[in-house]
Amino acid sequence: MLDEHHYRQKFEQDKDHAFPVAVQLIQGVVTNLPLEKQARAVAIIKKVAEGYGVEINDCSEKE
Repeated sequence: MLDEHHYRQKFEQDKDHAFPVAVQLIQGVVTNLPLEKQARAVAIIKKVAEGYGVEINDCSEKE
């Protein structure tokens, strides 16, 4: 799940709804990947999302 090509395909499937796609991908990462892989996966999703006009500023929890 850490493959940029995989995430790009998901955005390509629903270009007109890039923001919900980004949210779903991030939710999937947080739910299905171990903590040590989540940051890298979210960074990849963020990079791909920016190419589709979606800006993700911060996904971390605030204390």
